[in-house]
Amino acid sequence: MLGKILVIAVRVTALAAMFGAGVAILVSPPTSEPRWRHATAVPPAMILPRSLTDRAGIEPQVLHPDTPRVEPLAPMLPGGISLDLASFSPWEDRGRRQIVGVAWSRGGLDASGPEMIRMVLPDGQILDRIPLLGDPLPNDAPCWLPGNRARVVYPGADGRVYGLDFEAGWAGGSSDQPSGIRPRELPWQPSPIADATPFVGDLSWDEDDPSGRRMLASVQFRGGGAGIPTDWQLWWLELDRGTTRIVAAGRLLDAEETGLMVRRRHPRIFRGGDGSPRLAYVATRMREMTNELRVATLHVAAGSAIPRASEAEAKVVASGILLAPPAIAPDRRSVAVLRAAGRSVEAVRVPAGWDIARCASVPDVHSPREPVPSAPTAQTRGPSTTF
Repeated sequence: MLGKILVIAVRVTALAAMFGAGVAILVSPPTSEPRWRHATAVPPAMILPRSLTDRAGIEPQVLHPDTPRVEPLAPMLPGGISLDLASFSPWEDRGRRQIVGVAWSRGGLDASGPEMIRMVLPDGQILDRIPLLGDPLPNDAPCWLPGNRARVVYPGADGRVYGLDFEAGWAGGSSDQPSGIRPRELPWQPSPIADATPFVGDLSWDEDDPSGRRMLASVQFRGGGAGIPTDWQLWWLELDRGTTRIVAAGRLLDAEETGLMVRRRHPRIFRGGDGSPRLAYVATRMREMTNELRVATLHVAAGSAIPRASEAEAKVVASGILLAPPAIAPDRRSVAVLRAAGRSVEAVRVPAGWDIARCASVPDVHSPREPVPSAPTAQTRGPSTTF
């Protein structure tokens, strides 16, 4: 009899343990671990800013540099929401991709003002809405940090660099405390020019940097030792391991002469046909108001990981383009730029395999182009010039 009682007690205890485990699974609190555990890399896509598309009289567009092709952004978004200064995550989870940008209702700004929004496409699920009242608006689209967490940095309207960690918080918070998610400044310590304040724009990641902590930027210096605001310069910025501040910086491009009335923006790094790193950037000739894509070989001194390029070695590889970031293809060996096409914009691909030391001619993208065979669309063009 005692044996039967013991057997029944053991079975009841086991069932209780199983039930308790089930209840624990059902009611366990939210975890602060990343929710996007199955993230896989996807081809890049660049959302064009409204400052560019509004001038063309069109809705915001998305550029796919691997095709290249351009398509409207609005059909991808839930009804009633417009986005600007937005970017896609460089990864997706089982076909779902995140997007972060400045949002407002399509009828204009809500009474609460603009907000930073994070959502999932294609289903339109809104994950976070962060009011920006009292916080500087971005002056450019956010950049996603390397890895598969929802973390971005962006340049503010005040020229400072800010970070947003949607999943953990910059001060050690957790994703189950959404009210604690706020932009945090990443201070530049110290400023490279004494008593001058850097104004940062055009942020992007240097994906050739093995540390994953170096960014590229266009920078002006205002006040103090800089006197009047400097023209835009191309710089690299290095973040600390905790992504809390800028700990080092330097010029990307040597011998930038302002007397030629050339403004340089949107630095990007990619690899040429020979595998060597190249710096691509948009130069605006202010007298003619013409934008050019220029490319220069990057040099890294022995014993150093710091890249530098010389403007004297830079080649103009496309002209008559729009002032927009060069979009690097997934293989990082070709670049897509944009040009006006009536009341629209279209992509122009600068082909891979060039040798900038012996560029045969300069493709003027004002002239007609033949469609790229792999992507026959009216919004896709490829330069006829070969390198």
